[in-house]
Amino acid sequence: LKARHNKQSSMNPNTKKILIGIADRHKIYRRNLKEIIEFLGEEYKVIQTSDYLSDLLSSETLPRSLSILIANLDGEYTKALRTLSQLKAMAPSTRIIIITSYEEELPKRQLNELGVHGCLSRNSDPNELKRAIDTVYNNGFYPQAQFL
Repeated sequence: LKARHNKQSSMNPNTKKILIGIADRHKIYRRNLKEIIEFLGEEYKVIQTSDYLSDLLSSETLPRSLSILIANLDGEYTKALRTLSQLKAMAPSTRIIIITSYEEELPKRQLNELGVHGCLSRNSDPNELKRAIDTVYNNGFYPQAQFL
């Protein structure tokens, strides 16, 4: 906590914030992922939704200001694909990173058609998460070869 406090207190007020949304049903997962991302860089501002992606769709201002959405995608693919499609229609500039335990089972063709920018395993190292966020934010795809 002391290192985190020192990091936050040295934050440059002119640093541009990258607004990241975390969508997942599990509160402890969202909270922990939020803390990890905010610890990785002062340029990240993280918000959470309470019920997977549905809260983002009901918000009038949030989706349009969101730089990156990180969504847990384990099962329930049909509902998730429909919601991601609605999100992309509402906020086409929002970049999407999927975190999953089942990379091999993901409907990759549909995710690519929806404009998903990246996919990570839930077992990924926090530094890999940072690389994915930075790559996707700068209009890239992560990981390039494997996901596409």
